[in-house]
Amino acid sequence: MNSWQVAHQCPQCGAPVTLEETDRLFACPYCRVRLYLAAAGPCHYYIPPSHSHQGEIFYVPYWRLKGISFAARAEQIDHRLLDTSLPAFSCSALPQSLGFRPQALSLLFATPELPGSWLAVQKSLSTVVSDLTAGRLPGGLPAGEYAAFIGEVSSLIYAPIGQSADGFRDAIDGTILTGMTAAEGILQHSESRGPSWQHSFVPALCPACGWDLEGDRESLVLLCSHCDTAWTASPAGLRSMAWGVSPTVAKGELLQVPFWRLEVAVDGLELTSYADLIRQANIPKVAAPAWNERRLCFWLPAFKIRPQLFLRLARQMTIKQIVDEPERRVGSRRFYPVTLPLAEALESLTVLLATMIMPKKRIFPLLPHLKITLQDAVLIFQPFAAQGQDFVAPSGGGAVHRNAFRWGRQL
Repeated sequence: MNSWQVAHQCPQCGAPVTLEETDRLFACPYCRVRLYLAAAGPCHYYIPPSHSHQGEIFYVPYWRLKGISFAARAEQIDHRLLDTSLPAFSCSALPQSLGFRPQALSLLFATPELPGSWLAVQKSLSTVVSDLTAGRLPGGLPAGEYAAFIGEVSSLIYAPIGQSADGFRDAIDGTILTGMTAAEGILQHSESRGPSWQHSFVPALCPACGWDLEGDRESLVLLCSHCDTAWTASPAGLRSMAWGVSPTVAKGELLQVPFWRLEVAVDGLELTSYADLIRQANIPKVAAPAWNERRLCFWLPAFKIRPQLFLRLARQMTIKQIVDEPERRVGSRRFYPVTLPLAEALESLTVLLATMIMPKKRIFPLLPHLKITLQDAVLIFQPFAAQGQDFVAPSGGGAVHRNAFRWGRQL
């Protein structure tokens, strides 16, 4: 799956830099400043018009979507990797996709101060995602009992069109947009550019002790090795979060792989204890009496990976139900980046239940009606030990090929 690039300037020294669309931690190669990108919502980008275009410019919004679509139908889970752009403005004459342009041309950050007419978003992100997952748009999955779009990269891309004496033209290659007239109301829908357009770069320094925070460029969570804290971005800046590392006696090369440990209430299923999971999922174990009192935790990968692997790891780790008290020490460990936010992991829980609860004829019709309420969430890093070309969880939670981790970082 392709990652688009964004041309920008270092906020401190003004040097030109290029960011991947998934980048969160920014390091300037010139002045060495390290900053973390924070935004109040989806990032807003635009494709600059051709210098040869003369006349008024209108910027038309498109939703950029990249992620994994799951659909439960016919007692099986279908999945598909989606990488597309779709109009967020209703106009039949507009191209239905940006095509390869964002990969071939530089994107720039759109800000409230830029001149031009920026057309309002008429189709919300939730509407477009719903249409995709319901099979109402090209590239989506066929409709089923339940659908979810997980781990999406979503942003607004504004494409330029120009108005001249002979009508509307594509402001990049000059192509006449036949069928588009002022009568369609395009001139009446200028965007109100407010706080949601703002993005900021905050210093990648620990708010608790001032130490340099550590993380990969696409990581959603940064760690402080000085005071052993974890931080994630919010509109108000960096905020701390609960985290830990599962202890291990394994030696050799270890990769600390992140998982969301979730305690939830599932309205619609009798599923509160580990013993309930054993019975509901028909797991070949004899439920010990103490398991009726053990609070059930779901373990969801906090990183993007192929859909089959995502569900397999979630199932294996949830069945394993690791209860060891985690350590809260960064040290010199090697951490795999957190690339799946908590909200996305919570959304994927319904898909996990669809794969685990038996029989399928009973659970599938219930999926759209399940109400899942989050009660507690902790980010736990699980140590995976290198064995040949695989990384294996010493806790018995499964194995992942090295290339699967590398490929997952491109999602």
